[in-house]
Amino acid sequence: MVHVINKTYKTKNSNTYTTVDEFVTEHGACGRDRLAMILEQGTAVLVGNDSMKVTVKYNTVAEYNLHKAVDSGEGVNCEAISEVATTE
Repeated sequence: MVHVINKTYKTKNSNTYTTVDEFVTEHGACGRDRLAMILEQGTAVLVGNDSMKVTVKYNTVAEYNLHKAVDSGEGVNCEAISEVATTE
């Protein structure tokens, strides 16, 4: 089974965004580009105009825990406000 993590990151400032690229330019990729640690390139969608939901897949929970230990995913001036784990 594949371990799927959905995290929503919210900006800590008053800026708003109309695209994922704008959010990533300011806050970084939020963990979805660390290909050595994840099963495949993660996806991202805007949530409202101040947050981004990132979906990343792992082979195992242990791989997720290792990634989380070295990279919280939180970019510059943003924070994780929700996390949902599922399996496929």
